[in-house]
Amino acid sequence: MRLLYDPDCGFCARAADWLRARDVRAEIVPLTGAAAARKSTWGAPPARSPTWARRAR
Repeated sequence: MRLLYDPDCGFCARAADWLRARDVRAEIVPLTGAAAARKSTWGAPPARSPTWARRAR
């Protein structure tokens, strides 16, 4: 299993710790550099979406 997580997010860090304790073969990868830059577009609606603009405020 592979987990990508944001090391600055408390929930993500706890999830990574939980997974480490239960699966020694798990690959836990912090999002840094290029991966972190791409993270911001995951699950985002298309550009110029009124819904996304409201959430961003």
